[in-house]
Amino acid sequence: MVKYIETEKEKGIKQILKEDLQKYFEETSHSINPSTIRSRIHELKKIGIISKTTDGIYSLEIKKEYIPPYSQTVEKIIKKLKKEFPYLNKYSIWNTIQLNEFTELQSNKEIILLEVERGTEEAIFYNFSESYNNIYLKPTKKEIENYILGKEKSIIIKPLISNSPLIKKDGINYPKIEKILVDIYCNKNLFISFQGRQYKELFITANNKYSINRKTLFAYSKRRKREEKLQKYLKNNGIIDLLNWEKNDWWNKLYKRMDKE
Repeated sequence: MVKYIETEKEKGIKQILKEDLQKYFEETSHSINPSTIRSRIHELKKIGIISKTTDGIYSLEIKKEYIPPYSQTVEKIIKKLKKEFPYLNKYSIWNTIQLNEFTELQSNKEIILLEVERGTEEAIFYNFSESYNNIYLKPTKKEIENYILGKEKSIIIKPLISNSPLIKKDGINYPKIEKILVDIYCNKNLFISFQGRQYKELFITANNKYSINRKTLFAYSKRRKREEKLQKYLKNNGIIDLLNWEKNDWWNKLYKRMDKE
């Protein structure tokens, strides 16, 4: 199987369908059952030969999963969070300065986004207000414009959207790259400097460096009630055409639907 995939790579093929993998196993192994096929595909993913991009499609270009870089500020906040609220499990935290990795426009401003289980945000905000300045609870557009964007460092506390895609590193819950990309698109007031050309650059650079799961991306955008708007934005601004994403049935249906509108 590995030799087969290497041959496909040499042909310049970057993605392979699940059906093609199944067909290969069926042709090379007599009386193989679906369970064994699933196990073999899982093993290929595990050893880094293929990676899943969305349902039924696997990438032959192995990209690593995005893990936010270390931030001393984030670590201090999480230490306090765990000490003061030991039973809180659902949260997400990241530092906007990490976006410098993806754009030519470099920023020295830090906005820490701490999203916590709905119903706990007020208690956490008042607790943290005793130790931190420039901390905001679900800031309005006016607060963002008048206070946050002009500060070198701010902390924002918001309720965490259910089923947010997260990744755990060193005991800290960070957002996956899919969540970050969707949140930047949705929170235009907060991420005003990452709109337009900057968002296009950010999205493409992130896709080139890291594995982006389309199913995760659009499932989360649906949770935020922005799925169709994000799809249209990516298509109308030429972003999708630069991503080299496989044109599958889902893709074709998406294009047909948007072309009619």
